[in-house]
Amino acid sequence: MSFLTTLPWLVRANRINALSRSSLDRILEVQARRWRELIRYAAARSPFYRDLYRGLDLRRCRLEDLPTVEKAQAMARFDDWVTDPAVSLRNVEDFISDPARFGQLYCGKYIVLHTSGSQGQPVVLLQTRACLDLLFQIQTTRGNVGGQTGIREAVRKFLNPARIAIVIMKDGFYPTAATFAFFPPELNGFAKTLRLAYSDPHLVERLNEFGPTNLTAYATVLLQLADAKLAGRLRLPQLRQVVNNSELLTDAARERLQDAFGVPVMNNYAAGECMHLSTGCSTDPGVHVNADCSILEVVDAAGRPVPPGERGSRILVTNLINRAQPIIRYVIHDAVTWATTPCRCGNQMPRLARIDGRGNDTLWMRDQSGTWHRLEPMVLKAALHYCTDVLDWRVEQQAPNQFRITVVPVPGLTVDEARLRLVLDRQFRSYQFESLAQVECRVVAHLEPDPATGKVRRVVCTTGPDRSSVPPLPNAAPERTLETSTAPVLAAATE
Repeated sequence: MSFLTTLPWLVRANRINALSRSSLDRILEVQARRWRELIRYAAARSPFYRDLYRGLDLRRCRLEDLPTVEKAQAMARFDDWVTDPAVSLRNVEDFISDPARFGQLYCGKYIVLHTSGSQGQPVVLLQTRACLDLLFQIQTTRGNVGGQTGIREAVRKFLNPARIAIVIMKDGFYPTAATFAFFPPELNGFAKTLRLAYSDPHLVERLNEFGPTNLTAYATVLLQLADAKLAGRLRLPQLRQVVNNSELLTDAARERLQDAFGVPVMNNYAAGECMHLSTGCSTDPGVHVNADCSILEVVDAAGRPVPPGERGSRILVTNLINRAQPIIRYVIHDAVTWATTPCRCGNQMPRLARIDGRGNDTLWMRDQSGTWHRLEPMVLKAALHYCTDVLDWRVEQQAPNQFRITVVPVPGLTVDEARLRLVLDRQFRSYQFESLAQVECRVVAHLEPDPATGKVRRVVCTTGPDRSSVPPLPNAAPERTLETSTAPVLAAATE
C-alpha cells in the first residue's frame, strides 16, 4: 500500500493524538457530545435501550440518570440489544462455531468477539472496522512510547517500519486474537507484525530472528520471556517498549520487566466491550482512560462514585464509538483506583493509578457458629505485597477456611516460606480468624494460565454460601488502611 493511500488514516491518527494533549475541559466537551448522541441513537435503533430508557428525557438527562446494564441482562435480549435487525444471536453463534471463519467478517462488516466468561457470563460482541481502526490509531499514537505523529514521523516510519511481535495463547474469537487478526492494512507500510503462539516451541528463536521494536503479550508470558532475556537466550537489541495485555500486572512484575528489558512497560487495560478503553503510560504506573471515546465510572458496591485514591468495587463502561452494539453504563466487576496526582508523560486524559483485578473475586470464612463472612482478596494481597521475595501469586479456595497460596519467587531469590506463612497467619489473626484459617503455601517457577481462558486467575474460589448477602469480615479495616493493619504483622515477622 502506498504512502499516499495511507495518508488519510495517518491524518486521523494525528488528530486523535492531538486531542489527548489538549485541555481536560476540551476532552470532556467531546465526551459529553458523543454520549448524548449515542444514547439517542441507541434508543432509536435498539429495542433493548428503547425499553430501558422509556420515560427519560434523553436531551436533558444526566449520565447518572441512565440505568446501568448487566451482562446477563443484555445477553438475554441480544437480538434487541444490537442495532442491526439482520443480526441474531443464533446466526452469530453459528458463525463463531466454525474455526475456519476466524479472521472473516460476519455479514461482511462485523468483527465478532466472544469473551471467555471469566466473570461468569460469556458475551458475544460485534464491532465494525471503524472501531478497530480507532483502536489501532490510539495504540500507535497514545499507546506508543514517544507518541510522535505528523508527516515527518510518518515518512520516517515508512522508511524504517516498526516491528510488532504479539504473543497470543491461541487463535480464536476471543478479543486479543480476533483484534490482531484484523490489523489495519493501512499500517502495513509502517509496521511489520508477527503473531506467535505461546505454545510455539521455538518462541524465543523466532523473536530473536524477527527483532521486534514492540513486544505485546500477557504478563505471565512476558515474565517468562524476561527470564530468557536475562539468561541471554532472548536478544532484542531494537526493542523500544513492552506492552502487557489482558492480565493483571503486579507492581513487582512491572519492575521485573523494566529491569529485564530496559525499556518502558505499558500496561493496557480494556475489555472486549470497549477495546480502546485506555492506554498504558510510559512514565508512571497505571493507565490513561481515553475519555474522548469512552467513559469509565468507578463506583462502590452500591453504585456510588468513589473519589480518587479510593478503590472501587466495580466499574461502569460506556463505549462512545460502537453503535452496532451499544455499551452504555455497562457493569464490569473490576476493582480500580483513580489517580490523585497527574503523571509525567503529558497525556491529559484521566488516569487510573491502580488496577487490582476483578471486584467480584471473593474468598470466604465461616466462623464457629456456621456464619459465612466475605474475605476480600486485598486482605491477603496486602501481606504478600510486603514479601519482597515474591514476584507473583495466586490464591485458591476449594473448601471453607482452607487456602492454597501459590507464589512465584523473584528470580535469583528464594522465598522464605516460614516468613511467608507467619505473615499470612498474622494477617488472619488481625481479623480474628487465625484459629480457623488453614493455609498451604506452594512455590512454583511460574503460574499456569486457565486453559479455558488463556489468562492467569489470581483468585480462584469454588466454595461459599448459597446466598449473596452475608456479613463482612469482623473488624475488617477499609482497603485504604490495610497497610496500617499489616504493619505490626510485618514487624513481628522480621524480628
